Amino acid sequence: MSFKRDTTTGIFIAGGIITVVLFLVDPLFAAIGVVFLIVFFMSSKIMGETTHLPDIIVRLGENAKAITLVNRGNDIAQEIHVTLVPLNIEFDVPSLAADAEYSFALPSMVSEVRVLVTYQNIAGKVHSRTYPLSIQNPGDDDLLKPTVPLFGWK
Repeated sequence: MSFKRDTTTGIFIAGGIITVVLFLVDPLFAAIGVVFLIVFFMSSKIMGETTHLPDIIVRLGENAKAITLVNRGNDIAQEIHVTLVPLNIEFDVPSLAADAEYSFALPSMVSEVRVLVTYQNIAGKVHSRTYPLSIQNPGDDDLLKPTVPLFGWK
């Protein structure tokens, strides 16, 4: 962790020195250097906030007899508790690695169910989400699907 912090500090110091040198050459170049430093600072803050972030999504199986949990995040999800309403079914998953899946077989077919998922990351921060699942509306997990579908998407 200190290596990352030392590297970031070193880049900021080098960028500051380069910006001062650019100010001696031309103030416009220094302004461009300041903009680059601001962009680097903002991106490093965003990257710091997105570490240790599991993201669990829930899908209904093709035959409507299974619930599948998928961790699309970048860290392990721990102490996962799943509640299926109104089926009155609850189950726990000890952990789910990044990009891993876990399937839970249901006793019978389900046409519609609401799934409440509670989990935590390595740091202990608790996350909770609710998913309405239906066999009539399977949902869209395609991360590449555009918000505004143009030119005949799929």
